[in-house]
Amino acid sequence: MGITKSQIESRLREAERECAELRVYLEQANKHWTPEGGWYFTTFRNVCKGHTSKAFSCRGLERTTRAAAELAQERMISSNLLQAYVDEHCGDWVADWNDEDQRKCSVVFSFPEKVWRYIKSRLILEAGVVYMNEECAEKLRDDLNSGRVVTNARMNLIPVK
Repeated sequence: MGITKSQIESRLREAERECAELRVYLEQANKHWTPEGGWYFTTFRNVCKGHTSKAFSCRGLERTTRAAAELAQERMISSNLLQAYVDEHCGDWVADWNDEDQRKCSVVFSFPEKVWRYIKSRLILEAGVVYMNEECAEKLRDDLNSGRVVTNARMNLIPVK
C-alpha cells in the first residue's frame, strides 16, 4: 500500500505550516523582555561634573568621582529594570512589613551553580532589594536563567561565563 502524490504534498504543506509556527514560537521565546511603556517615568541627569544641589545630595545621586557616578548609574538602571518587571508581572502586590505571614521574595544569583534562584522571607528587609510575591519571583528567576531578562553586568546580574 503506497502513499499518493497528493497525500505527500498535503503532509509536506502541514509540516511546513507547523515549522513556521514553531519558528515564530522560538523567536518569541528568545526575545528579550523590555518594560512596557507608560506615561510616568523617573529620571536622573547624565553623569557630569559641576552643578551640585542639596536635592541630588540628599537623594544619593551625587558621587565624588566620575567612575563612582557611572557605576551608581548602571546599578540604578538595573534596579529600575527589576522594579519595572515586578510592576508589570506582580500586579498590585505590595510588601507589607507589618504582616508577618506575608511571604516576600527576591531573586539572587548563585555564583557556584551559575543560576538564578529566588529566596523567601517574611521578616527581613534588605536595603536596595526588589521584593515580589512568590509567583512573580519564580517567573523572574526563569526569565533570568533563560536570558529573556537581562540586566546589568557591573551589578553582577549577568553571570560571567
